[in-house]
Amino acid sequence: STQSTWGNVTANTVECIQCAAGTIAPVAASECTPCQVNSYSNGNNTECLQCSIDSFSEEGSAECTLRPQSEDSNSISVTLLIIIICAAVFGSLGCVVLLYLAFVAHRRRKIMAAVPTGKVCIVFTDIQDSSLLWEQFGQDMAEALKIHNSIIRSEIRSLDGYEVKTVGDSFVIVFKDPGKAVYFALNLQQKLLVADWPTGLLNAESCMPHKDSSSCAHIWRGLRVRVGLHIGEPEVTIDRSTLAVDYIGHDMNVAARIEGMAQGGQTCVLDELLEQVRVPEGAQIFDLGMHHLRGIQEPRRLWHILPEELAERSFPPLMKSKCQRCKDEMLCPRCDGVPLANPHGTRRRGSRGTAVSSSGRSSVASPPKSHTEI
Repeated sequence: STQSTWGNVTANTVECIQCAAGTIAPVAASECTPCQVNSYSNGNNTECLQCSIDSFSEEGSAECTLRPQSEDSNSISVTLLIIIICAAVFGSLGCVVLLYLAFVAHRRRKIMAAVPTGKVCIVFTDIQDSSLLWEQFGQDMAEALKIHNSIIRSEIRSLDGYEVKTVGDSFVIVFKDPGKAVYFALNLQQKLLVADWPTGLLNAESCMPHKDSSSCAHIWRGLRVRVGLHIGEPEVTIDRSTLAVDYIGHDMNVAARIEGMAQGGQTCVLDELLEQVRVPEGAQIFDLGMHHLRGIQEPRRLWHILPEELAERSFPPLMKSKCQRCKDEMLCPRCDGVPLANPHGTRRRGSRGTAVSSSGRSSVASPPKSHTEI
């Protein structure tokens, strides 16, 4: 007989019979042999085939049967699946975090390259009586604030300043060149004077137009903005989440206190700034005397600077000034309310490198040509 069959000799005749499933027979075999456990045959094989690892069979089986999975096996499979999914998710998140950190680092380097650092001139501005104006002239004040912001930002761009932030209607600005900061303050007062303010706003007491009695030219008109300038080396910080730039430190506090002392339409500075720059031609400087700034221990000498066209502006005593007799508040009961001596300041010309020309009136100041002399 041939393979997988067995022979039966009857009446001189050889008949080959096919082996049953689950058994095998070699060539010329007289009978078929069943397959062992975990092996199988469909009856056409000369050898039994081994079952796979996840299946089994009984002796003489024609096929293998898949093993039933235990609960432990299922649990392990689920655990492995969860681990694989978690690894993929956390791997993706890790890539996203790395990309974000790289982006933030790039943005920080780019921002720091554009931010003035080291010794800078700090400028604080604020609108006088803004809360009252909002209450009484809300719609007009909204339009006026847009004009105010536009003028300030135009001057910042033209004089290479850096807008740090706005707080309400106040601006915080820094200039690398202190001379340009002085030009900014002088130009600002002149451009605010001729701005196209809403008609209703000009009826407010603090915005009403007033002319110089001698020249009949306007010296007051529209919003009155006080400005404080100070030179120093504040620390630059960048918020990690918003990447917003801010300046901090003692010099920022001093600049804020200087602005807080000024009245609307007035620009105040300390000696340190006047020692660094030459006031533009035609501008006027006024010595306001020694004053105690809030939170600053030693008294400081304050000055205010005006364009020549606005030199006839007069101001009430500085805000939060001190009585010269007892160094208490400006209206001191012990001194019968005697105010600060010389509240409007003494005009000085050509003192300590702050020369002021007496030649003809100047227009809006031109930008300085150098860092040390303008």
